Amino acid sequence: MIITKKINYKEPQGKLLRIKVTFDSGKNRLKSVIITGDFFIYPEEKLIDIEKALINISIERQKIINVIETFMDTEDVQLFGITPEGISDAIVLSVKT
Repeated sequence: MIITKKINYKEPQGKLLRIKVTFDSGKNRLKSVIITGDFFIYPEEKLIDIEKALINISIERQKIINVIETFMDTEDVQLFGITPEGISDAIVLSVKT
C-alpha cells in the first residue's frame, strides 16, 4: 500500500524540518521525499537531488544517513542547521506515526 505522511521535526540543537514522505508500506521503501524547513543547503539546487537519491531506499535510519552522506561527499554539498541524521530521524518517525 502506498502511503503519504507529513511531519514537522525539530532536530535537537538544530532547525525545524518539514518532511513529506510517500512510501510503499509493503516493501518498506521510499517513493518520494520532500524536505523543507528552516535550514540552509549549499548549493541550494542540490536539495532536489538529495530527495531524488532517497527514492526506492529502504526505510532504515542508517541506510538513509549513508545515502545522504555519500551524496554530500560526492557532490560537495553542505548542510547548515540540519544533519543527515536529523533528516533520517524525521523520515523514519514520519513513517512510524
